[in-house]
Amino acid sequence: MNVRRSLLALALSLVVLASIATPVAADPSLSITDVSVPDSVTQGDDFDLAVSISGDELQNSEANVLLTLPDGLSCSPTEQTATLSGGTGSVSFDCTADIEGYYNGEITVSATGTNTNDGSDLSDSTQSGLEVISPASLTLSTTLDNSTVDQGSSTALTVVVQNSGDTSTSYQLSQSTASGYSTSVASGSDNGTISGGQTRTVEYTVTGDSSGDYTLNTTLTAGNGQNVLEGEA
Repeated sequence: MNVRRSLLALALSLVVLASIATPVAADPSLSITDVSVPDSVTQGDDFDLAVSISGDELQNSEANVLLTLPDGLSCSPTEQTATLSGGTGSVSFDCTADIEGYYNGEITVSATGTNTNDGSDLSDSTQSGLEVISPASLTLSTTLDNSTVDQGSSTALTVVVQNSGDTSTSYQLSQSTASGYSTSVASGSDNGTISGGQTRTVEYTVTGDSSGDYTLNTTLTAGNGQNVLEGEA
């Protein structure tokens, strides 16, 4: 009886040990866990688009990642293979913001793979996007109150700088010089930063020092590389 009980206990122990030692295979899966893009970029600038993948039981531990893009955005390439290690992997795309606009939800990211057990297809997709804003674009206009002044008298020159873009930039105004007149800033600032959609107005005092015909040239130099010249006789 004791021998039979001992044999039974040993058999149960072997069954328990065998059950513990048997690994549990993960279910085949594939999912996009994250798509990383900036909130906004300036038109003409490059940006990175990164895609993170997770999956189990994928053939060759690989997933194909494909981008479907709206007009106005471009990436090279638009398709890459993500190699998974420990069930995770990622790929990064080099992209360019070609045209300004709102592209939220307009980038489709798709991932596909093959079930290593039965050869069936596995897939996942998601939408992402960003805003492309226009670069700074400055215009310059000038108005002279009086085109003729007496020697020793003054008049006002009003200069308006407008930024029709979305992004800010620096600006610097300068006036031409001649021995027959002088200029000085009466109000506003002839240099600084101008935000998207904003206007800066600067008023100069122009004093006639000696008789003659002169042309007042106002030059605008901007941090975005613009150089604009405006003249007043």
